[in-house]
Amino acid sequence: MLKRLMEALNLDADGAVRRTEFEPAPVPEVLLSPNEREAMESFLFDATSSAFRYIDRDGRKGIVFYDDRGRAACGVVRDMDDGLLLGLAQREGYEYVPGAVAFMGDI
Repeated sequence: MLKRLMEALNLDADGAVRRTEFEPAPVPEVLLSPNEREAMESFLFDATSSAFRYIDRDGRKGIVFYDDRGRAACGVVRDMDDGLLLGLAQREGYEYVPGAVAFMGDI
């Protein structure tokens, strides 16, 4: 009964207040092929507004974006994991078809 009361009040067992609206959504487990990843990186960088794109000192392409909690974040596109890259590309209108051949040379 105490456990249900704590959950109703959004309190953890140690008494800390839990705000479910600030919990990030789970990132999907995705494993992209090198061709899919390259196509998605190019799409994401090109689809992002020029005000939110940058190139760092090493020449790597990066973007500024809002994460799942609504906070401003930035990252180099090549260093992003597959799940984050897919989520950001889908926000920009990328249509991902799992298992599709991204490069005709693979056939």
